[in-house]
Amino acid sequence: FHMGSLDDSTLVARKLASRKSVVCATPDYFKKHGAPTTPDELLQYNCLLFMQGKHLSQWEFVAEDGEVLSVAVTGNFHATSTQLLKSAALNHVGIIMLPEYLVTQELKAHQLQAVLREYDTRHVDIYALYAQTRHLPRRARLLLDFAVERFNSDHYWS
Repeated sequence: FHMGSLDDSTLVARKLASRKSVVCATPDYFKKHGAPTTPDELLQYNCLLFMQGKHLSQWEFVAEDGEVLSVAVTGNFHATSTQLLKSAALNHVGIIMLPEYLVTQELKAHQLQAVLREYDTRHVDIYALYAQTRHLPRRARLLLDFAVERFNSDHYWS
């Protein structure tokens, strides 16, 4: 299984699901620093950055009119682990953008508060990768069908 953008490969990729990202921080962080109301306002905040891929400091949003907004956010905390970023956010360090399923429990418990919900965010695609073969074994096909059905359900992620 692979999450995120795919590089060129000889492997076959079957998309299982696409999950939305969410921008959030602790209520205490927003109480102290205020909450952004537009993506451009993120430039005034400490954003916690994920260091993998080409878009380290570019957070992308889609406005209701379809306009794509790319914001070159900055911050004093960079990590290669989403768990470290979430931990830093929970410790009031700054604002994160992570796939929503990674922070669902914290959002429900009001430990984190989402902002900019009126803007769609970059989605994280989830793929099953397998070697190209003439005939995919039946059990592999059944596993892939099960994974598509399971991962494409909003109930699974919440």
